Amino acid sequence: MWPVLIAPFERIPIGAEDVATVALSNIWIMWWNSEQVIPLLGDYWNAPIYFPEPGGLALNEPQPTTLLVAPVIWFTGSRILAYNIYVWLSLILNGVFAQRLARVYGMGPWPALWVGAAMVLLPMTHWQLGVSHLVPLWGFLWSWSAIERLCRKPSRWRAVELGLAVALSFITCMHQGLFFALLLLLAAPTLWRHLGNYRELRYWAVSVILVLIVAGPFLLQVRHYSEKHAQGWDRKTVTDLSAKPGDYFQAYGEPLVAGEPRLIVKSLVEGGPADRAGLRVDDQILSVDGETLKSNRHLTDIARKAENRKLSLVVHRGESRVELAVTPLRPTNGDGIAVGPPMIGVGFESVSLLSLGWFKFLLALVGVVYGLCLAGSRRWAAFLFTLAALAYFLSLGPNLSVFGWHPWWTLAEIVPGIERVRSVLRFAFFVQMAGVIFAALGLVGVYRLCGDRLKGSALKLNLQRGVVVLALVALLDARPPDMVSSIEAGSAGTDSGLQSRFAQVVDIEEHQVWVDYVRENTPAGHGIACLPFPPTGRVEDYLRTSELMYLGTFHEVPILNGYTTHFPEHYLSFRKEILLGGFPTVEVLRRLHDKRVKFMIIPKGVAPSNVTLEGYSLTRVCTDNFVEVYELEFAGG
Repeated sequence: MWPVLIAPFERIPIGAEDVATVALSNIWIMWWNSEQVIPLLGDYWNAPIYFPEPGGLALNEPQPTTLLVAPVIWFTGSRILAYNIYVWLSLILNGVFAQRLARVYGMGPWPALWVGAAMVLLPMTHWQLGVSHLVPLWGFLWSWSAIERLCRKPSRWRAVELGLAVALSFITCMHQGLFFALLLLLAAPTLWRHLGNYRELRYWAVSVILVLIVAGPFLLQVRHYSEKHAQGWDRKTVTDLSAKPGDYFQAYGEPLVAGEPRLIVKSLVEGGPADRAGLRVDDQILSVDGETLKSNRHLTDIARKAENRKLSLVVHRGESRVELAVTPLRPTNGDGIAVGPPMIGVGFESVSLLSLGWFKFLLALVGVVYGLCLAGSRRWAAFLFTLAALAYFLSLGPNLSVFGWHPWWTLAEIVPGIERVRSVLRFAFFVQMAGVIFAALGLVGVYRLCGDRLKGSALKLNLQRGVVVLALVALLDARPPDMVSSIEAGSAGTDSGLQSRFAQVVDIEEHQVWVDYVRENTPAGHGIACLPFPPTGRVEDYLRTSELMYLGTFHEVPILNGYTTHFPEHYLSFRKEILLGGFPTVEVLRRLHDKRVKFMIIPKGVAPSNVTLEGYSLTRVCTDNFVEVYELEFAGG
């Protein structure tokens, strides 16, 4: 995190992400919330993207809790600083509420401090650090402590606390809020003594009503626009973004005991280097030139440095090992011109890094047994263990099959919202959070066992000191890796696939000329369109779009483009028309003019200086070192 701390106005952390697309779109959302001040009022949902389509904000996570850092934008003008503070504040609050939860669960101050530190260092959070709306876990932790407090001593204020905690969890991240609600519902039977008590039921009802009042309006708007615009995810995409049991043995960061990487070949470029060398689908690549591979990016990095040089691959095939020789080559276009870095032409089975680290995992197993055996912790241990087990099985998504039946698809038909879920593996957040709590309880159990069962003060003292050392080792197991630039990632000496990244955000001063021109000359009720349109739906292709969204926070003019979880149909059809038909054409210019697009923002040198087609004209009116601004007019009116 140090590279970001020393330049908080210029850099942002993006975890294991290759590009800052999601982070930049979240900066844009943060700015929009700061402009609205009071969510839900006025044009809150009609954010200035996908112009002139309304409801742009509802196609993504609205994140009204980012208002916490709105004063940073108001007083400094820096969206980047506000974003960084929000991420840091979220990590701190994760630790504070985790420590508070441990105290509510009856742990002492030192185990509670360990829980807080471990939650700040949670591997899943740092792996997904570039998806900033996944970072705040404090709402879920607060909800767990509020549930336990309400069970112990029901009261109106504790019911209100639980309602607020769950509601804030929802609106902080609706994706995870949906997961959380489902887990609470399925784990609720473990609290049957309280939920079935007529006198206590009214307090739980107060909590539910409060959640509906606070989070309901957000949920209704998001569901309304997602049903209107969202395209259903194909089953292969959902399956690929679901966890596999082996993923829970792969850790992000610096594990003290590393699991064996699973580089299983999923696809081959026909006629490519790997295909010609005899590599097959389902082969597992173990090493290259005697170097054990840690990830698919590690292999990519080796291939890029070995152009026209043979590499020796050791492959596990069936029950045997095979050695193959492959020479990385640059891919070429139809004219035979190299268009990318050297590669071997192989695609791998996706691997998610979902392990807490072996030390925490083993301590968590001890903690589960200890918690269920101890009368004072049995209720919350049973609840938390059930929730974690459910989260584990749900994270498998369609990869979980019971005699050919896939529970996930049945769940998607029954539970509203689940059919829109793509990244099923994010249920693993709740597995890791519960794992940290149980690992701390395991440490407490081992420490107490040493104190209660052992005779002899010297032996007892030494073993208790050993438990303290074990706690420190477990805390550092799978710690976040050192952070490198997203541009430099893959060229450093460490494994490129397990590095944490930061990104240098586009400098507004370099674009001030055209940004000022657009802001000052765009009439009210009009917008702008930016080229080029992304050729595919991959997050990497939308980096340019998210940068333009960030720059849009300075000129504040609505743009036809956008990057969100779902895309409106009018945008997709327009993007398809430009990609297939080219630019400019009469039909494209007509549609842009009909949508009240005043200016086109085009990379410098891409478009001709001035164009006139059947009365529609594009006239260059502003230029800088990076882009040219064209004014769109129609001579017929």
